[in-house]
Amino acid sequence: MKIFFKTLVIVLFILINMNRIQTQTPETKLDQVELMKKFIGTWKGEFGDNSVFMCENKKFANGIISTSHITTNGKINAELTSFTQTSPPQVHLQKIFPYL
Repeated sequence: MKIFFKTLVIVLFILINMNRIQTQTPETKLDQVELMKKFIGTWKGEFGDNSVFMCENKKFANGIISTSHITTNGKINAELTSFTQTSPPQVHLQKIFPYL
């Protein structure tokens, strides 16, 4: 009987509070071009095991060329160069082209 009562209370609590649950409001004024401009420059992140993440972002045409690499104890472990093409917010287009 206790299990039935607890289950009933939980179900009633959920049903009563269903109208108070709200989702996140959608952001309609996102501007990818302005957001990407904030990442232009050199970024560095250090990890605890002597690993360093370096990323250099440069503006090119209507996008950004990004060169990133991870080094551990001075040795390059991973390297990636990519071109991210951005467009005005009314077009809703973003393409990422990795170069190997």
